[in-house]
Amino acid sequence: MGNSGETFLGLIVAAEVTLLLAGLLLAERLFEGVQVESGPRWQQLLLLTVVAVLFSYVNPDFNLPGLTTLFLAALGALKLWLLSWLSTWMDLTLQISGFWTFVGTACLLVVLTGPIRLIERLTRRPEPEEGPFWYFPPKPPMLLDL
Repeated sequence: MGNSGETFLGLIVAAEVTLLLAGLLLAERLFEGVQVESGPRWQQLLLLTVVAVLFSYVNPDFNLPGLTTLFLAALGALKLWLLSWLSTWMDLTLQISGFWTFVGTACLLVVLTGPIRLIERLTRRPEPEEGPFWYFPPKPPMLLDL
């Protein structure tokens, strides 16, 4: 049974990276400020795939429905800014210019990966019902109870 769970998790991660890659390609078409430096298309796709994998690496988990989407969009814009800055050290560069372009691209990625987050939330195992900040292990039996 553990093997099927790992396979399912692998499929979820692959689906998320694929959706992020599709979102980055769509953002490149929709927004004028999103572009990959000119070069062979396979290198551009490789760069966008690396960005998608790194983008999906940090996934916070919140249970506040209204703030979650807003926070994910802000965090997504921050991650895109960091990844576009890090790509300047590579041969090809992901260039995103303008604040609203970052926000629009991040919102597009949040919307596209929404079903993946929903599936992850629905298939998550329940947490143990211990204290939220501490854990008291069971006490060993005492020889003399005073």
